[in-house]
Amino acid sequence: MPAPNDKPTIISMAIIASALATLLHEGLGHGITAWLRGDIPTELTSNHLSSLQPDRWVDAAGTLVNLAVGAACLLIARQTIIANTRYFFFGFSPRSICSPAPAISSSPEFSVSAIGTK
Repeated sequence: MPAPNDKPTIISMAIIASALATLLHEGLGHGITAWLRGDIPTELTSNHLSSLQPDRWVDAAGTLVNLAVGAACLLIARQTIIANTRYFFFGFSPRSICSPAPAISSSPEFSVSAIGTK
């Protein structure tokens, strides 16, 4: 008979996945891209990056990192044999892929009133 799921383990995996997705989005996506493009970040938090020069590549980099990491996690989850590891990567992939969705949907470029005006 299989062992029952351990709730503290599942909760801790979800917390780690959420924190890691945020770190990758803000730190690697926005922060490193701003640094590589010569921008000067003035504030980097778990919520946003503020910098001296507005840059669309820096804005887009967080989403691009999330999409790449989410796709990689789905591939890793398919190849992993260990159940807990597979569960972590399978649970981490939608957290990583779907986290940019509110930013995209609230962006003025994708608003309903902007369609057909360009």
